[in-house]
Amino acid sequence: MTDTLTPGAETVKVTYDGKDYNIPQTFTSTDDLLRQVMSSSGLAGAANALVERQPDGSIKLVKRGGPNGSMATEPVTALADEEGRAPKTLSAGRIVADLVTRLSQLNPHINPAIQCDWELRLQEWRGELNLTAILMQQGAIAKAIADGKAEKDWVGDIQSRLADCGSIPDQTAPGLM
Repeated sequence: MTDTLTPGAETVKVTYDGKDYNIPQTFTSTDDLLRQVMSSSGLAGAANALVERQPDGSIKLVKRGGPNGSMATEPVTALADEEGRAPKTLSAGRIVADLVTRLSQLNPHINPAIQCDWELRLQEWRGELNLTAILMQQGAIAKAIADGKAEKDWVGDIQSRLADCGSIPDQTAPGLM
C-alpha cells in the first residue's frame, strides 16, 4: 500500500450529496472514520450519513434526517448541577435546547449609559430638557456613565478572552477534497 499523503496514493471514490470525492483508502477503512473525515472536512451532514459500500469498491454516503455535525452523535458529560448532584451525560441536542431555554428566560438589558441617553433625548423632544433639569439629574447621569463604562469594559474583557481561545485546527490531511 502506498503512503496516503503522497501523490499517487490509492484512493476510494466516495459519493456524497451528488458529488464525488477521492478519499485516501486509509480514511475509508471503517464507517466511523469515513464519517469523521467527511464531516470534519466541511460536510457536517456526513456525520450522520448511512455508509453504503458498493460492489465496485466505491462508497456512497446517504444523508439521514436528524442533527448534523460530529457532535450530534457523541454524548457530552455535563458539570454537576446547582445542587451538587453527580454529573450526567447529555446529548449535544439537549445541551443546545437547555441553552436556548435559559437564554429565552433572561430579562432584556440595556447599557445604563444608553438608557440615560435615551431618557435625556426623550425629555429634549418633549421640550422638558433645560439647564436646570440637567443639573438636577447630574448625579444620575454620572452614575449611568460610570456603570455603562464598567459594563463596556466587562464585555470587552469577555471578547478578549474569547479571541485568545483561538480555533482548533483540523486534524485531517490538507487537500483531501
